[in-house]
Amino acid sequence: ENYRAIFEAANQSLERVSGVILWKTNSAWPSVMWQLYDYYLRPNAAYYFARRAGELLHPQLDPRDLSCWIINQNPEKISNLIFQTELFNLRGEKIWNRQEKLEVDGQRARKLWSIELPQDEFSQVVFALLRVYSFDTEKEENSNSRDKILSPGEDLEVRSFLSKLKDFSSLKHLAESIEGQFTQIYSQAKLVAENYYWLSLREDFRSLENLPRIKIQAQMMEIVSAFIKDKPENKITQADKKRIWQIHLHNPTQSLAFFIHLSLIDEEGNEILPSFWDDNFLLLLPGESRKVQVRALISSLKSKKVRCRLEGYNLIPLQIEPKNKPN
Repeated sequence: ENYRAIFEAANQSLERVSGVILWKTNSAWPSVMWQLYDYYLRPNAAYYFARRAGELLHPQLDPRDLSCWIINQNPEKISNLIFQTELFNLRGEKIWNRQEKLEVDGQRARKLWSIELPQDEFSQVVFALLRVYSFDTEKEENSNSRDKILSPGEDLEVRSFLSKLKDFSSLKHLAESIEGQFTQIYSQAKLVAENYYWLSLREDFRSLENLPRIKIQAQMMEIVSAFIKDKPENKITQADKKRIWQIHLHNPTQSLAFFIHLSLIDEEGNEILPSFWDDNFLLLLPGESRKVQVRALISSLKSKKVRCRLEGYNLIPLQIEPKNKPN
């Protein structure tokens, strides 16, 4: 939280702050504090949250007034975006949401709106999920749906409602027609950035202990087991030799999966380091799925038997075997 706040504070002052220098990114000896990655090259949660805060297009929240911001560090204006804010309680229920189509100038921090927290949720921890979607404007114009676009984040709710309509024979045809149009519109949206926070206006986070323990589903598949082949053999370095896996996560429950931590391990349960994840320490909504990739240098692997360990704040731990064998 502290490391992310450093970068997001600079983001909001983009017009008068030219950069941030972070001293002491890692410890020179084993430690559990003041580091983005540890002595063993293991990234902490701070690494992923700070990296997320440094992305070129970034949604963020100011905890002082619960205002939402969009940061564009690109030199050019970006249009045809949807900014979405959703608020969830500890039961995984959506208690507030807002979304708007917008554009943001280059090198600009734009303040949007403030979250309106329901009064009956003041005493509990809530989760704020911020997402930015990009739309293919050509497809959107061809479909004549510019003013009729449904929020991408409402996908599960809409489909559930349409499924119930199909139970009535007189409405089945109408529901199927609406579902087809919705799928066409929704497929135009591409998630380009997301960020999440756990909030307590009373600074009391003990209610996190009330999150139900859940078990999510996961599959692991190796997608690369080779080295870069377009280089002459005498030019190939150890850094070119790698293995890459893709982990598919799915939350089949009605509860949030909070702070999902993935790690690559060998057959003895030892973590393989360094390993490079495209994201980690995730939040997964009820019914939501996500794919994450990890790569490791072949020189770091003592054996070909690699697994993924899955843990989380309210998760039952899992160990996942790859579905296919390396070539």
